[in-house]
Amino acid sequence: MKTANRQAGDYDRSFGEQGIVELPPFFNPLLPRNFTGVALQDDSILVAALAFDERGGRHCGLVRLTKDGRQDQQFGRNGAVVGRFNPDEHAQPEALAVLRDGSIIMLGFSSDPARPFPQAHLLMLTRDGQQPGVAFALELPENAAMVIGSGRLTASDTHFMISLNLYTAPGLPPPNSRIYRIANDGKPGFTHGNFIETDFLLGEHEVTGLVLAPDGFIVSGTRSLRDRAEGFIARYSDTGELDCSFGNEGFVTFDVQGQPTWARALVQRPDGSLIVLGNAQIAEKSTAFVWQFTAQGLPDPRFNNARPVLDEAVAVWHNAALDANGRLITFGRGPALVHKRYLMEGSPDADYIPPDDLTGIEDAMLCLPHGTNTLLAWNATAANGVIGTIAAIQNESVEMVATAFDTPRWWRKLRLRLLKSMNFSVHNGDKT
Repeated sequence: MKTANRQAGDYDRSFGEQGIVELPPFFNPLLPRNFTGVALQDDSILVAALAFDERGGRHCGLVRLTKDGRQDQQFGRNGAVVGRFNPDEHAQPEALAVLRDGSIIMLGFSSDPARPFPQAHLLMLTRDGQQPGVAFALELPENAAMVIGSGRLTASDTHFMISLNLYTAPGLPPPNSRIYRIANDGKPGFTHGNFIETDFLLGEHEVTGLVLAPDGFIVSGTRSLRDRAEGFIARYSDTGELDCSFGNEGFVTFDVQGQPTWARALVQRPDGSLIVLGNAQIAEKSTAFVWQFTAQGLPDPRFNNARPVLDEAVAVWHNAALDANGRLITFGRGPALVHKRYLMEGSPDADYIPPDDLTGIEDAMLCLPHGTNTLLAWNATAANGVIGTIAAIQNESVEMVATAFDTPRWWRKLRLRLLKSMNFSVHNGDKT
């Protein structure tokens, strides 16, 4: 036997099939299943998907993976939950959260061709998904609907929160984004109801980040005004009022080098400092950026001397997560899908060496810390459309014992490519 080092940034080969798990079929192995959300339930991993049936009907799918990436057959019915918010309408999930007791919240929408606008819904499920779920609609403005893929969901011990971006019919004024706060018992979480609107700035708002604070919550996103785009961060108290101790009367706006800037995600450090990431249009080229602000809303001098970190080789960062040592793992798109790690002071981590074999589309890309690993979730391209995929990435380099059964990376990549070209889905090493 020989020993070999596996670098930080490489796959954890004990997870799934050599570090990767593909969502199992919900109806038929030849049908796509689009990943839409992921959340942790203790050590287990909950994964939501848009599941298509043979007639093109859309359903909410949900599976639970064990810590090592196996499908938990004790979850739901035969290892999965499949359903709709309303029985006769198409359904699509958006995001997941887990409450203190392990019960599950799914955010999504329900649509009917006879109704012009889809309805936003929440679905409450028991811990193991074995009891019928309870669904209810979220209150939206008249003649408005949620923008697909824009929903954010997070939960604390006492309440959960949702952010929605909205659209309406052409010619009507664009509605403000909404932030909902609902107590775990279902009661409204704000003084005057269960939602507020982001109306603190002129222009159109797109909320893309939502995190909880000990005495409130923080949102981030992009404000568009005529031909200008800039990022924003706003801090609110529990009552839904802007926290005037933050930034400029409760919010800050920013751009990268005076150029159009789009904020795609928000990460909060344990000390309260805030990391926003996304992309800016610099010299007619999309360039990814990471920028850290203090808990008071000022550019943080501890991170790249208060300046944004730019990466011209990456077009956009879509999501990020912190590992146990405070290093930031970012996930986005360059020529292909790419992930990278930054040290506490903002410099790229030369010891983090990721593989270069991630392929897929950008409609859902998430990062999630999971013990000694970081989970990356995205929709990988396949002959039958896309298949939701989860990869476990090592946070630290490890020394492994190489055996005759270890699969070389080049053969694993070729095998996946061949199977997908034959309309097969690979799950835990089997053809399904």
